[in-house]
Amino acid sequence: MATYNGPSFNGKIENLVFYTRNGKQVVRTVPDKVRQTAATKIRSHNFGKASSACKTLRRLLLPVLFNPTDRDMQNRFSGAVARWLALNNTETLAPQQQIPFVTGFSFNKETSVAERCRLPFTVSNPVAEQTLVQLPAFIPIAAIAAPAHTTMVQLTITVAACHLINAQAAGSETKQLLLPYNNTPVAAQDIEFNVAAETGVLLITAVQILYRLQNGNTDMRDEFMPASVVDGRYG
Repeated sequence: MATYNGPSFNGKIENLVFYTRNGKQVVRTVPDKVRQTAATKIRSHNFGKASSACKTLRRLLLPVLFNPTDRDMQNRFSGAVARWLALNNTETLAPQQQIPFVTGFSFNKETSVAERCRLPFTVSNPVAEQTLVQLPAFIPIAAIAAPAHTTMVQLTITVAACHLINAQAAGSETKQLLLPYNNTPVAAQDIEFNVAAETGVLLITAVQILYRLQNGNTDMRDEFMPASVVDGRYG
């Protein structure tokens, strides 16, 4: 970096960059090429794959997203998938369940489904072309933490599938449970989704919780708007 005593100018000429810093004209050079290590190239490639897949997945997961246009959420979601991919070759990636960084990911930084709901969401693929989400028997006021004056709790579950290599959608389905918020036991649930865990497919099961109050409104405070990935797997 050097100072420049000519006329004031901000911009770039070939490999020279002119700008103002602390009231002085400064000039610096930029390299013709930025050398990347092999690891950096792989990470960059995988982040691109993650970003493309997550864009498709966010579209499929719209029923459980409170603010789908939130750029911070979008970046964090892509980052979670990229951290899972790390330096792996996406062409030869082995099947995996309970994907780290993705399973448990919260779309809302202020809260999560795990914080508000003590229910285990057990996800499996018992038969071809199907994903099964199982819930044990539970008592709503014991299993779900809700704000004051809650009368109903709405659980929305979306299963979404996307091909990792080309970011093509492979299917999605959404189902809802509307539960009176009281001490009446709720029977165990086996919820079937016609979405398959195919080879090369990233399969996401996400849950959103809404709290309906006595006055008929829905509590829209950030701390009571959980939406999270309860299961992420790769076929």
